[in-house]
Amino acid sequence: MKILSLRFKNLNSLAGEWFIDFTAPEYVSDGIFAITGPTGSGKTTILDAISLALYGQTPRLEKVNMSGNEVMSRHTGECFAEVVFEAGSGRYRCHWSQHRARRNPQGLLQAQKHEISDETTGKIIESKLQDTLAAVVECTGMDFLQFTRSMLLAQGGFAAFLQAPPDERSPVLEQITGTEIYSAISIKVHERNRLEQLKLDALREECSGIRLLGEDELAEAVFALKDREEQEDGIAGLKSKSEEALRWLRQITVMKAGLAGMEEEFRELRSREERFYPDRQRLEKAMQASRFEPAYTAVMQLRQLQDRDLLDKTVAERELERSKAVFEERAGEFRVAEKRLLLLKEEETALAGVIRVVRALDLQISAGEERRFQSESALNVLQKRIAASEGQLAEAERELLSERKKMEDAERYLSEHEADGGLATSLSGIEEKVRQCQATETAELDARKVRNDASKRLEKAAIALRELMPATAGARKDFDSCLYLQTELAGQLEGLLEGSSLSELRSETARIQERIRALEILQARLMQLAGFEERILTVRQALRSAEAELKHNSFELDRISLLQRKEEQIVEGLQREAELHGKIRSLEDERRMLQEGLPCPLCGSIHHPFVGEDLPDADMAADALRQGRLSLHERALEITGLRVAAARLETEIRQLHGQRDELRKSIETDLQWCRHSAGTLSIEGEPSVENIDAILDKHRLLSVKLSDRLAAAERIEGAHTAAAQEEKNFQQRLTEALRQQESAGYALKTAETEAARAGESEALAGEKRKTADAVLNLELADYAIAAGDGLSYPDVLRQLHSRLERRQEVELRKDAARQRITVLEGFRSVQQELLKTNREDCLQKETAYAAEGAALAGLQRQREGLFGSKNPDAEEGRAAEVARLAEEVLEEVRSAREVASRRIVTLSERVAMLGASSAERSVMISERQALLEHELSGGGFESLERFLSARLDRHEFERLEKQAGALAARRLELETLKGERLGKLLQEEERALTDSSEEVLCEELERFSASLGTLRSDIAALKIRLQEHERSALLLREKTSALAAQQIECARWSSLNELIGSSDGKKFRNFAQGLTFEIMIGHANRQLAGMTDRYLLVRSAAHPLALDVIDTWQAGEVRSTKNLSGGESFIVSLALALGLSHMSSRNVRVDSLFLDEGFGTLDEESLDTALKTLSGLHQNGKIIGIISHVPALKERIAARIRVHPVSGGRSRLSGPGVIEGNG
Repeated sequence: MKILSLRFKNLNSLAGEWFIDFTAPEYVSDGIFAITGPTGSGKTTILDAISLALYGQTPRLEKVNMSGNEVMSRHTGECFAEVVFEAGSGRYRCHWSQHRARRNPQGLLQAQKHEISDETTGKIIESKLQDTLAAVVECTGMDFLQFTRSMLLAQGGFAAFLQAPPDERSPVLEQITGTEIYSAISIKVHERNRLEQLKLDALREECSGIRLLGEDELAEAVFALKDREEQEDGIAGLKSKSEEALRWLRQITVMKAGLAGMEEEFRELRSREERFYPDRQRLEKAMQASRFEPAYTAVMQLRQLQDRDLLDKTVAERELERSKAVFEERAGEFRVAEKRLLLLKEEETALAGVIRVVRALDLQISAGEERRFQSESALNVLQKRIAASEGQLAEAERELLSERKKMEDAERYLSEHEADGGLATSLSGIEEKVRQCQATETAELDARKVRNDASKRLEKAAIALRELMPATAGARKDFDSCLYLQTELAGQLEGLLEGSSLSELRSETARIQERIRALEILQARLMQLAGFEERILTVRQALRSAEAELKHNSFELDRISLLQRKEEQIVEGLQREAELHGKIRSLEDERRMLQEGLPCPLCGSIHHPFVGEDLPDADMAADALRQGRLSLHERALEITGLRVAAARLETEIRQLHGQRDELRKSIETDLQWCRHSAGTLSIEGEPSVENIDAILDKHRLLSVKLSDRLAAAERIEGAHTAAAQEEKNFQQRLTEALRQQESAGYALKTAETEAARAGESEALAGEKRKTADAVLNLELADYAIAAGDGLSYPDVLRQLHSRLERRQEVELRKDAARQRITVLEGFRSVQQELLKTNREDCLQKETAYAAEGAALAGLQRQREGLFGSKNPDAEEGRAAEVARLAEEVLEEVRSAREVASRRIVTLSERVAMLGASSAERSVMISERQALLEHELSGGGFESLERFLSARLDRHEFERLEKQAGALAARRLELETLKGERLGKLLQEEERALTDSSEEVLCEELERFSASLGTLRSDIAALKIRLQEHERSALLLREKTSALAAQQIECARWSSLNELIGSSDGKKFRNFAQGLTFEIMIGHANRQLAGMTDRYLLVRSAAHPLALDVIDTWQAGEVRSTKNLSGGESFIVSLALALGLSHMSSRNVRVDSLFLDEGFGTLDEESLDTALKTLSGLHQNGKIIGIISHVPALKERIAARIRVHPVSGGRSRLSGPGVIEGNG
């Protein structure tokens, strides 16, 4: 991370806005710069601005919020800090700000704002306080504590990392060096070890809960099962034969009853045929009459047309009389409307002249009102200005009196407290002396604490040494016991294996289990073979049923096809009649040209029955044709359904034949496979389910014995492996116990030395504190204040600051009051002159307003006398609307008169046409009816009445036809079924399966069923018992294997947990950070060697992250870093800070380092060495900033930022890259 630029405003004594560019050539070329200036001038404020911009707090001020902001310059209303920095992930701009209400110095503090953005794109990354702080930590890789201990070493905290306890160094190192992953690994290992141990305990409990049958119990159960299964097979065979004989007897009885029942069905059929005989006669008559149906339909259509035309003629004559009366009425209305329109046009012309005059007057009145409104508005504005000026003048007088009183109060206070004027120059020196007193007091307290801590460590070291001795003896005893357990377990395993190896025992067990699986597969295929034979019988029955259904379907198809052909003949007749009507309509033009008595140009006939008439209505014929086609379509659908059903049955029969052939092939294939498999397994004779069961029982018993031996051997082997692992663990514990005992002895000696040194340091710190207190009280004598005697150092500073602030505040109030009085006196003169001018303007505008009002009243009276209050536009529009409505009424009456005239002409023509067509159609009806009666007499009907009585409607005809077809089909069906049943009965009687009666067979079946029930209950119980034993044995083998594997896994994780696992992650983290700390110490020692050859940093034996120093000038004596002097602590702290910079990882790169004070403790030689070391860092691109009062330091550094104090406790900046304002 590298700081590129800093911008801030109104922070402490640096009031105003300032900008510092750290990329200026002076900083880049030298790599080191100094911030110089008197004490209290504001040097540290520059570092505070960097901290504020990044983290919203400073090393000197932990919190800045709405309750208090001690960093904002006094008598200002806002402050901000902004820093641009570069990190590994990019370049960022971080901005922090806070202001008072309305940015008034006296206003309340408002909420602070904090945001971070991408410097390249300007995009804001975060703008909420907490989110921004998290984003800064993510971008920089450091939180505030880590930042102040590795990059910005603030005043009073330069040696904070050196003096920090080991636990506080850990998170700093973790973030700086990227070692946080080791904490997570340590916690994960500890948790995984706990989970694996829980799994192991659970497996042990599961294994102990599994129970198996003994060898005698298992053999007895297998023998009993085989005996009962043999008995079951014998009784089941006898029962099957008896059931088949009983089914045969019952089938014979049912078939005979079925034949006897068919005679009743034949009698019922004959009765139905006799009842249908009258309807059959009606059906035959109706079929004979259907030949004359088209001719009869044509005559009836002509009669309907004749009746309709006569009715239309009567209606048209009545409508003609009404139309003539309507015409006369519409003609009278037209004459009245025409006269009214002429009168309205004359009135509209007279009104137009008056409206033109009124509109001219309205324009003059409108202009006068506008001028009067503008005058009134201007008069109101002037009156408001006069009132406002009078109020402002009175307010200025009151404020002037108040400011004069404030000025008098401020002058009186300054006169009474004239002595406080010297605090502005001397307060910084007093603060420095107070800090020195506080430092000496803190040093004395720290020395006392160090002495107490050394005494406690001495006592703890002695106790730890005494406690470690019994632990060492216990570890040695556990190691010897583990060796004995290993020897005993090896003997048990050798005796169990009986000369063979564990792998050979596993192979034999696997071979037996594989043979069992092959036998089980063979048994399943044999059972499947029996199922195939049963399925063949089912397919045969389904095949016979499908063939009978197909035969019945063929008979029904023939019957419906016959009905379809009859209906087709009827539809053809209706079609010819419809075509004849269509042909007549197509000769419409020729028909109009025919004349009575003249021959037809097409056929030569002199008789023209349709001349002047409409054609016969073809709706009835078309309806009859549609009904016939619909019925024919229904027949076609029935035939299609029957054919589809026939095709389905044929497909089903083919599928059943295919299934039967496939089952035969499957039986043959499975039988061959079973024989081959039996030969492979060395089974003699024809394979059967019973033989395979017996062989399976033997192999399963052998498999259980082998599995038990294998499980026991694996348990012993797992225990032996665990014992070997425990031997290693105990050996490590013994070694660790001896090492800890040796370390405890060394720690005891070190604690004794530290306790003696701590006492000497405490006495020296007490003397320094007394000297510093005397110097401070001498400085405070001029202000009548003394430190001590109940007044603490912070109280002294607060009183002095309060007095100085009070004086500065009073001075500012006095200056402000003087300036305000001058402003108010000028304002009062201006307002008096302005008030006089406004009053004169107001008087002139009031006179003009009255004259305009009189002129406007005269115009309004003239308009009222001419036109009243009426609107010219509305009156003109109303007159135009009345005329328009009159024109519309006239046009409507004219249109109605013309419509009535055209209606009279149309109706007259229609009456004449209908009369001519009715006369011609009467002749045609007579000729057609005579021809129909002649055809009926030749077709077997004596008269038209006989024909009409023989006709049936379509639904009745179809009903009778269907009933006749159903009777014929039923007779065919009964005769076919009777023949089939008789053949089946003779076939069954030839089988002769038994001579016993049905009662005897039922008694035998009951006995067999009872015996089988008892046997099968016993068999089920035995099988369940054996299956439970097999499942338990298999489960025990699985659990035993899992237990052995889990023991190995637990041993692995236990060893890893012993090495690096812990619940808080400290074990592995401290180890890894110890190595990292060792590397950092190496970097620090290289920096330290360049500054002094006396000291060498080493890790403390008491804690992996604790530090000691080796004093080479005192024969390599090891010393605590807490006993170093101020100058020594500064040199070591500087070396550590530079070491942290070298330890930058992928997370953080420290390219800027700021040091606040601390160089005053160095002598000339050490100071020169430290500066050379810091300057050498420029080769790595680092920039070092130093704050110090040491004159030699300021002379040796060319690039400097100078802080110049000015009046009023304020300061200014100058130097390379420093710009005042927002530039």
